[in-house]
Amino acid sequence: IVDSVLKVVTFNCENVKTSFKEIASLSETSDIILLQETWLAPDELSLLSTITTDFYAKGISSMDISFNLIQGRPYGGLGILWRKTICTSCSIVEYDDSRLLGIKICSNGGEILLLNVYFPYCCHENLDLFLQCLTKCDAINNELSTPYVVCCGDFNANVGHHPQDNLFGKELIKFCGNESYVLSDVLLLNDPNSFTFYSDAHNTTPWLDHIMSTSSSHALISDIFIDYGYVSSDHFPLNFKISVDKLSIDSHSTSDEKPRSRIKWSKLTPDQYDQYKVKSGKMMSKIKFNHDMLLCDDVNCDNVSHKAAIDLMYNSVIDCLADASQLVRTL
Repeated sequence: IVDSVLKVVTFNCENVKTSFKEIASLSETSDIILLQETWLAPDELSLLSTITTDFYAKGISSMDISFNLIQGRPYGGLGILWRKTICTSCSIVEYDDSRLLGIKICSNGGEILLLNVYFPYCCHENLDLFLQCLTKCDAINNELSTPYVVCCGDFNANVGHHPQDNLFGKELIKFCGNESYVLSDVLLLNDPNSFTFYSDAHNTTPWLDHIMSTSSSHALISDIFIDYGYVSSDHFPLNFKISVDKLSIDSHSTSDEKPRSRIKWSKLTPDQYDQYKVKSGKMMSKIKFNHDMLLCDDVNCDNVSHKAAIDLMYNSVIDCLADASQLVRTL
């Protein structure tokens, strides 16, 4: 990749055919476009390649036309478009699942996986399927040799306003906390009034589309914004940038967690204790704090961005202390 920053957008277009011009518009300011609800049958997927001559495209359909008959309206489907100038750095990854489609990007000797997702509609009957989708994303992450994984798209999980009242939103937040993922859009936008969907029928504005990152990936993400100027779908494009020049060449491991051995503190010398204080102090001084979260004085705070900031701060402190202890161990 020539440029150090990759411009990515995720967009539930709710029918490629009716959003054709607006997707083409997104291509003018993006390097990678992740689409959900393309509503394309298997024999229509080539349409994605005609949106712009500057991009390659890959799509998967959710529709079964084995009997040459589609019941009801079109539904589902995913698409990924990537700029031709970065084609040698990109490769598509399929998972035999119409709700998941990945693109792997290599740069600076490292690699990052963007996983395009379309999760089921939020209702009690779909809860098991929703959790299965999250679990599959986690399994894909754990099987990779890179800590850089970003799951983005339509999660159908509302984390805006009152997420505790939304079944999938509550489960998504709990999952991220338990499995050490970061909702980068929630944390970096830091605005509970944000929304990515407008329901004309119910006059509601839930926050359904997200960027769920490993902690390593989150450090590469910046400039997130929701573009409310698009009108062809009931969802709005969610844009962000990835600093691919910061991909570490030697940070490969089987998961986002670094394997560490235990330190026998009782056997350390006073000199090593002092070294540990200095090293851990220097590392923790680089941790970025969410000042809005620190200034919050609400004992019953349920602000999602504050919770995400606490999780990230906790994980950062643990990483600093553990990394410093490993450096002392090598002295």
